[in-house]
Amino acid sequence: QGSTLFSMMKANLVDLVLENSENVQRLRELIIEKACPRADASPNGENKNAEALDNRAVGGKELNEKQTAAVSAALKAQDYAMVLGTPGSGKTTIVLRIISALLSK
Repeated sequence: QGSTLFSMMKANLVDLVLENSENVQRLRELIIEKACPRADASPNGENKNAEALDNRAVGGKELNEKQTAAVSAALKAQDYAMVLGTPGSGKTTIVLRIISALLSK
């Protein structure tokens, strides 16, 4: 199993270096050149993924202001978003809310 995982990682790295598709070029910019991730910035501040965002976490618990902002930022992300926080700050709750919002589309 370990050799299969290593083979897959090696193949992905070779693709990252050699392949020339638009998606791989963007990945190369993000990973190797350390480009900043992009976020959707429509003129009115709305986003198709974030438009149905409410303040409830999965299970009905309300998200606090920082958690709501993190969910909104993740839903606006075009490349990736990172959820950082101390233990107990609600990272898992945030990720569940992001998944819930994306699946509700």
